[in-house]
Amino acid sequence: MVRVSQIRSNASLKKATDHVLSAGQINRQEYAQLTSLLLSNHKITSQELRAINRIFDSIKQGTLKIID
Repeated sequence: MVRVSQIRSNASLKKATDHVLSAGQINRQEYAQLTSLLLSNHKITSQELRAINRIFDSIKQGTLKIID
């Protein structure tokens, strides 16, 4: 299982976002790390940006839960 906190490459970012979406939940630390990743100077592709945005959209829609 790849956690967002283990993101070290673009491939692991894809695995982490896929895992979060399939699990239907994300913890607050992982959520904060994804947010920080978006706000940092880390280079992400448009495909990776879409995957991250799917997570945020799923949270807004209520299909992805933020857990403690």
